[in-house]
Amino acid sequence: MAQNNQFLLPSLQGVALWYAAALFPQNFPSFFENENDSRYIGLMLFTIPFCFFSIQGLIKLNGWKTKAQKVEGIAIGTAVAVILDGIAHAYWPGIYGGEANIRRSAAWILWGGGWGILSSFY
Repeated sequence: MAQNNQFLLPSLQGVALWYAAALFPQNFPSFFENENDSRYIGLMLFTIPFCFFSIQGLIKLNGWKTKAQKVEGIAIGTAVAVILDGIAHAYWPGIYGGEANIRRSAAWILWGGGWGILSSFY
């Protein structure tokens, strides 16, 4: 990845995906409440194919051909998302829908980031 847009685009895509994921617990809090374990487990399981297909779409959108381009691009976007997530958890926890949802939303977002990185290898 030699060009600036090859860093900028994955970074912006990481911001967009993180923001959408961060707003999900606020808009759908019932998935993250402690008494709804079946919903939370279902969400965690649904996240796996969602990440795979999202990452494959980003790979096609960005025109990455080699495994190195794919992994590097997704790693950049995921790194930006994880950095933003850490900042938000420390300084803007309300984005996740309140104190009750922070632990599970953090776990879910990190879970998705991990599956996203793994998906870039395929």
